[in-house]
Amino acid sequence: MLLQYIVTPVGVIAEALTDGSVNTAISLSQLKIDESETKTDLTSFNLTLKVEKPIEQNETVIIDLNSSINTPSEDNKTKSTTDFTANENKLTVVVAANSNNELNINFSVLKEN
Repeated sequence: MLLQYIVTPVGVIAEALTDGSVNTAISLSQLKIDESETKTDLTSFNLTLKVEKPIEQNETVIIDLNSSINTPSEDNKTKSTTDFTANENKLTVVVAANSNNELNINFSVLKEN
């Protein structure tokens, strides 16, 4: 059952990042479960995007997950190194121009019954 929560976001995120509309300088570096999450109805993930080379203008990455994304909590925001929004099934990350490092995003999805 836990594998379902790992495989689904990894595949969806990887597919979103290889979509032709996303700058090829942005790639999935890491996605892991945040085991510090204490709420039993949520699974939290730490997503790391790698900016391979500086980008010239802001780049918006929209990841449409198959799960309901929880509104970012203060804990999610504290663990993240870039701003993002979560709306229903979509995770939206704006990568600032001239970013040339890794961006960490901590988000939570509702567990399916």
